[in-house]
Amino acid sequence: MENKKCPYCGAENKNLNLSESEGLYECCNCGKVVDTKAEKATAECCKKDKK
Repeated sequence: MENKKCPYCGAENKNLNLSESEGLYECCNCGKVVDTKAEKATAECCKKDKK
């Protein structure tokens, strides 16, 4: 089990079984699917600019 930080929203996703899901997980906060085997995020970032 692993913990990963979402590259889109920054939320900490805990207790992920990445070997079972072939490196994929759905973020618990924004719902985007993240491929941990990819070098970088494959979709647009959902972070909002803070002003």
